[in-house]
Amino acid sequence: MFAFESRPDLADLCNIPIHGFERFATPSERIGKNGCGRFTSYGSKLVDEGRPHILRVMRSLGKHVPLLEATALFTHASSKRDWQDFADAAELGHLLYSIFPTTGNIVSASVPAAIASAAGEGHIARGDRLLGWVGSAGMSYGAGSFIY
Repeated sequence: MFAFESRPDLADLCNIPIHGFERFATPSERIGKNGCGRFTSYGSKLVDEGRPHILRVMRSLGKHVPLLEATALFTHASSKRDWQDFADAAELGHLLYSIFPTTGNIVSASVPAAIASAAGEGHIARGDRLLGWVGSAGMSYGAGSFIY
């Protein structure tokens, strides 16, 4: 089961523009601030703007699956502190399994890498309910649950 939201109007908060991006992107002073091909992120604004959406997708998921029956919660590894704050706000803080302190931000690989790490440590087992929770550039937010 999945819950998803998107806010493309906030996409300029995290970007790596290519040459000619002006033809495809909504005009914004934030896009290309560091130059073409260079990463630009407005981290605190990403968190501030994303927080209500991140929490809402988990609440939405909770209407369909028993969140508190999960063994672990795996998130986008962008910041342990921010995701711990989100998880605590959703009353799931005790489930958070973060690989950020070990790996840093490994972007789209965050959730699968964390699952592999938790499985390797014996933290999760086949048959466990797991939760995934991400917020990403572009500005999309998702929460999902499955039986491992």
